[in-house]
Amino acid sequence: PAVDEVRPWTLLFYTKNASEPPQQFWKNHGIQTFTDAQQRMNPNAEVRELATSITVGAQSSDENLSLIYQYCRSHIRIVSGGLVSNEERMQIKPKDTVPDILHRGFGDDLSVLYAFGALAIAAGFDAQLAEVPFRNSAPFNTRVTAECLLNGRIIVVRLNGQLRTYDLMAPYMSSSLIAWEHQGVIGLVSDPKEPIFQRTDYSTPAQSMVTNTGRFVLTEAGDLEGEVISEYTGLKASVMKFGSGSQSV
Repeated sequence: PAVDEVRPWTLLFYTKNASEPPQQFWKNHGIQTFTDAQQRMNPNAEVRELATSITVGAQSSDENLSLIYQYCRSHIRIVSGGLVSNEERMQIKPKDTVPDILHRGFGDDLSVLYAFGALAIAAGFDAQLAEVPFRNSAPFNTRVTAECLLNGRIIVVRLNGQLRTYDLMAPYMSSSLIAWEHQGVIGLVSDPKEPIFQRTDYSTPAQSMVTNTGRFVLTEAGDLEGEVISEYTGLKASVMKFGSGSQSV
């Protein structure tokens, strides 16, 4: 287990509902989170029209969601990606709407999440905001009424009786993955009536690979000459690309 799960530690935090039992606290919090998120993700006619154009020709629900995901990745730059200038940051406002974000093409880290959620809803999907903890931070326990421990955000789509998770706040992540910090943790899926706690899945080793391919020749002088090509996929690729994303080639 993680160190903070076995050693004593103290958490000091502010809360408005300290007297509520945990079950009622998290239910109320999940309902409020849903209400706040849906106000941002409620699609207007313009967003619905865009969702239709993005998904034209898609043959399945999975393809629809994948197309929306790729559109948000390719058309919206976020601050944590290192590709938003200081001048552009000054244009970002706390209450930017999804149309604002789509027109401008960049925003804060939550912007692309709300945009994906709005487009998914416009395409007919049941998309909701979920709050998740970070595995490399203080451990989350449902018996502790501290919403500050759920400081990560992902979108959850209910599809064919399953919950699909989408992490657009992690730069360069593929649609089939969420950041490793949010894998295998218990998160709160918001809902207007019955929010639920749900543990996120772990990705498989095959989804994040490093492959090294070398081609060499032995010269007459006895030297080994050639090149090595390193290929990264999944979480490995995301980390590598994030590290070099703002660097010129």
